[in-house]
Amino acid sequence: MVEEKMKILKMLEEGKITADEAVNLLNSLDGKITNKNKTHESRDNQQQKKTESYSMDIDKKIEALSKDLAPKIEKAAKTVIDKANSFADKISKSLSSSTSSSQKKVLNFEMYVVKGDNSQLRLKCKNGKIHIKGYNGDKITAKIGYNNNENSRIELLRVDNTYYLNYDEAYFTNVAIEAFVPEFLFSKIYLETTNSSVFVDGLTGDEIDIAVNNGPIELKNISAKNVKLETTNGNIHLENITGRLLHAESSNGFIDIKLSDVTNMNLITSNGEIIIDSSIRELKESNTYEWKAETSNATIKVNTLKGFDIAYDIKALTSLNEIQINMANIDFIENEKSYIKAITNNYHTALKKVNINLETSNAPITLF
Repeated sequence: MVEEKMKILKMLEEGKITADEAVNLLNSLDGKITNKNKTHESRDNQQQKKTESYSMDIDKKIEALSKDLAPKIEKAAKTVIDKANSFADKISKSLSSSTSSSQKKVLNFEMYVVKGDNSQLRLKCKNGKIHIKGYNGDKITAKIGYNNNENSRIELLRVDNTYYLNYDEAYFTNVAIEAFVPEFLFSKIYLETTNSSVFVDGLTGDEIDIAVNNGPIELKNISAKNVKLETTNGNIHLENITGRLLHAESSNGFIDIKLSDVTNMNLITSNGEIIIDSSIRELKESNTYEWKAETSNATIKVNTLKGFDIAYDIKALTSLNEIQINMANIDFIENEKSYIKAITNNYHTALKKVNINLETSNAPITLF
């Protein structure tokens, strides 16, 4: 029994059991000793006294050990708690800092647009998106999100016939805007941002000019005489665009245009695919169309509109690859693997003519 009690004491010293658990185990052993001593009381009386003496000594050791361990345990527990609290404080501060740095201040603006000729909308953002939705009204309703390093102002202003964002870029790290804009009241629209995206849906005007550095451009339901789009490291997606002239230029991004009716179209990119899909949109803007698409190291695909009153003049050039024309009624003027010049056999009689000039390298060209 002494060995068992010593084992209990050792377990307590090693921290495997608590002091209360040790006392309970020792009491349990003492109960067994007492029952055994009652049976052999006359023969083992002396041994019982020795055992009880050992037990008392062990109890005293346990009590002394408990007193010695208590402050150590308390100190260790306090250390753990302090560390936990310190870690929690660090996390809290980190989250607070992260939240405050990532949260944008928000301003809401409303401004009526005066009807008149040559009204302009100029929105220049910084490291933030531009999201514009046109509607049939006469008021700009805008939400501007921003971060600034100083107590600098940002506001939507009107000077003469120009509506624009006014702020000092040096004091702002981030400026973004979401706005509802009158669909028909601006003749010229200029949008610019960096490291983010531009999305425009539902505007009509004479000129739309969009410039993005490191971000995509997406336009839908746009009617304008001239549309100029430029971006780097971003895709350009166009849908339901109507106008006379479209120039879309990117690098390291694809250009995709569909359901559109543009008289003169110039699509230029590098390391990105170009897709022109005019298969289900009737061409009404003109009787003669000029479409040009140029890329490198990527494919060009053109899905043409079919009909007796529309004809095509096709020039396609690639290198180290091939050209496929899956169109009916084609007359080839030149037909080589990497260069094709052809017209549809109704070209001279059709009411509408589309001249297509395609060029890429290290990738195929497909027309169907």
